[in-house]
Amino acid sequence: TVSKTFNSPGSFSVTLTVTVNRGGIDTETTTIVVSPNPAQTIRVQSIGLSVATSSRGKTVTATVRITDLNGVNVSSATVNGQWSGLVSGSVSGRTGKNGTSSFTSSRFTSSGTVSFGVTGVSKAGLIYDPTRNIVTSASISAARTP
Repeated sequence: TVSKTFNSPGSFSVTLTVTVNRGGIDTETTTIVVSPNPAQTIRVQSIGLSVATSSRGKTVTATVRITDLNGVNVSSATVNGQWSGLVSGSVSGRTGKNGTSSFTSSRFTSSGTVSFGVTGVSKAGLIYDPTRNIVTSASISAARTP
């Protein structure tokens, strides 16, 4: 019996050499693909956008939900994001018990599109795999404030 433990996901080339008592030798090489543990891999599950209007202009709130690959909410993850369109800027926040973190844009008065994109997620002991995101960015249209 031969065994090998891999400590992280990825593709690994392995070679097995077998020697028999009478001097025969055979070698086989193959690639082993180790998948991530679904409970230890996190992703962006959803991004919800909403517009709020006040007498001083409008703002957009982005609510980002982080889950593991099983769909379980992940609390205390750091989420980094970027506003674009009518507003700009980088933001960072932490998810609460429900796995969400909310970000509010700066005020604006013109009409157009506001977009929010997640640029990174981290939590100690877990792996963020952006290729597993359900969504990475979202946009919403806003009419001009009178």
